[in-house]
Amino acid sequence: MDAYADARWWDREADGRVACGLCPHGCRLKEGQTGICGVRAHVGGRFLSMSYAHPTGFAIDPIEKKPLFHFMPGSPILSFGTLGCTLGCPWCQNWPQTHPERELPAGRPVRPEQVVALAQRERVPSIAYTYNEPTVFAEYLVDIARLAREQGIRNVAVTNGYITPKARPEVYADLDAANVDLKGFDEAFYQRETKGALAPILATLEWIVRRRSGSRSPRS
Repeated sequence: MDAYADARWWDREADGRVACGLCPHGCRLKEGQTGICGVRAHVGGRFLSMSYAHPTGFAIDPIEKKPLFHFMPGSPILSFGTLGCTLGCPWCQNWPQTHPERELPAGRPVRPEQVVALAQRERVPSIAYTYNEPTVFAEYLVDIARLAREQGIRNVAVTNGYITPKARPEVYADLDAANVDLKGFDEAFYQRETKGALAPILATLEWIVRRRSGSRSPRS
């Protein structure tokens, strides 16, 4: 496979720019530009997900570390992340991963089926998409989660919830649990401290509640 993969959730504009539809920033990228997330780029006429199949590392954690206390309590979970983030919180404990200042990884990729095989080999019943913001590696998440579900493995996202209504149904389709990190209830705070907005995150939380209640189908 290529070092990087083609991204999803975007449109080509009349002036040739790529309009990313994954997160509410809605980056409009000329040839050679990279989005705010740092890992989605318009290169050679393609829109690329440069974090696809390039995890920064794996760990087996207790699920309570996610933290989830009422979902599969007492079980281990395979955790991993990549590079990049949709927000810019100055207190981020994983800043080197979320806002990398070095070149993005281009080594041997770890394919989705290899991630699922690792979970099976280590006998863990679930996979966590965590450490950095999983929305930025949504294509990778979707492909892994679908395979994991087929094998009876659960999927958990630790996310800031900053995702568009357009992308949300497909990205979250095979998730079994999500910890949405709501950082405050003040729009000005979100804009000042995270370089994002509060309203889209509240919309994500409302959508998750509706999905859980069964008032809408998982992919709607």
